[in-house]
Amino acid sequence: MQFGAGNVRVSAKRHAIPFRQALRFWYQLGWLSFGGPAAQIALMERELVQRRRWIAPGRFRQALSFCTALPGPEAQQLAIYLGWLMHGVRGGLLAGCLFLLPGYFVLLGLSALFWRYGGQPWLQDLAWALHALAVALVWHALWRLGRRQLEGVRAWLIAVLAAFLLWLQVSMPLLVMLAALLGLLCAVNAGKQGSTPGQVAKAATETALEVRASIDEDTPAPALPNGYRGRVLAVCALLLLLGFLAAWTFDHPSGTLLAMSKLFLSGALITFGGAYAVLPYIFEQATRAHWLSPSQAATGIALGESTPGPLVMVVVFVAFLGAAQLEPVPGGLPSWALGLLASLLALGFTFVPSFLFVLLGAPWLERRREQPSWRAVLSWIYPVAVGAIAWLAWDMSAALAYPNRQIDWPAILLAGCCLALLVYRPTIWRPLLLAFAIGGFKLLVPD
Repeated sequence: MQFGAGNVRVSAKRHAIPFRQALRFWYQLGWLSFGGPAAQIALMERELVQRRRWIAPGRFRQALSFCTALPGPEAQQLAIYLGWLMHGVRGGLLAGCLFLLPGYFVLLGLSALFWRYGGQPWLQDLAWALHALAVALVWHALWRLGRRQLEGVRAWLIAVLAAFLLWLQVSMPLLVMLAALLGLLCAVNAGKQGSTPGQVAKAATETALEVRASIDEDTPAPALPNGYRGRVLAVCALLLLLGFLAAWTFDHPSGTLLAMSKLFLSGALITFGGAYAVLPYIFEQATRAHWLSPSQAATGIALGESTPGPLVMVVVFVAFLGAAQLEPVPGGLPSWALGLLASLLALGFTFVPSFLFVLLGAPWLERRREQPSWRAVLSWIYPVAVGAIAWLAWDMSAALAYPNRQIDWPAILLAGCCLALLVYRPTIWRPLLLAFAIGGFKLLVPD
């Protein structure tokens, strides 16, 4: 996938990142970031680190390790962090919003479509084909991310062990805390023994490789304005308060809007491990409250995996369908208007906490990133994040290949063909067209 960003300068000297080029990049990323967090993180790494040389590999790994340790969607948090690193507060806000809004509008339109025509076979076949495409995108992204960012045998072993432990249903927060503890112990031990010549040579090599990046290892973090922390806290708290006020004002007699608001906020605050850790929690509560049927939940997951933006954006689908199907509609509102309000509440309560965590946490991390102990901790957390992506890719593949306790050979073949096209040339358009074509063929040819 190549972005139309004009001429991107790459030189041995660092250069300022033009704000308009960065704005164009985040806008295009919002429309083209298919395949869930693994594909989105790999796309940011390829464009910002490899192609444009805007961010040094070490700074990218540190940012991703930090975002992985936070609750909520790590891909969106990474976009906020990198946008802030490049252009301060305005860069972080614009990067986070532009990463979200295209996916919101696309999923809002699809939610309205499924609310009106959800029983139509052609939509079910399209969701099936897009699910296969999403699986191919995640595996391709995982391959690229692991190959470029996992350095050394230790990192690979940590990633494999993390994937195995997640398969055994060990919680992601526990793995992150364990990795941080082991990294800290290794840093203390290395400090006692001193740096070896190999470590010094490796650091010199990394510095030589990263000198071309606009933001490399010695680039200072953006300066913070006076009262920065207080203003960030006040704005985020005000937005959440306004959301609860809107939910209370237009709520259904059953209290559905307030219940949705609390659910989405709790998912953003307490659920670690990224979108794939949030979604089971969200869908379990939504089906238990009868906002969605199990089949609608499965359709929502497929749509989230095959539309641009964060995978957790599927909360828009949950909120719209759950509210639009309510009877009677409070205040004489049309059903679609109640669904729209619920989707906006889902957007706010799910993603505002991410802005809060990153805009407050990124400056804190930047002040400590040069400390050897903190760098060691992050070097252990990052392979855990890659291992989590590997396990989630496997889990998605199992759901695609073995639905209803029967092997779906056409889905496996379609995912394999999409993956081959991505390996041949990493652009989304060929596999996307293939998915649409096979979905249409499946509709025309009876099973």
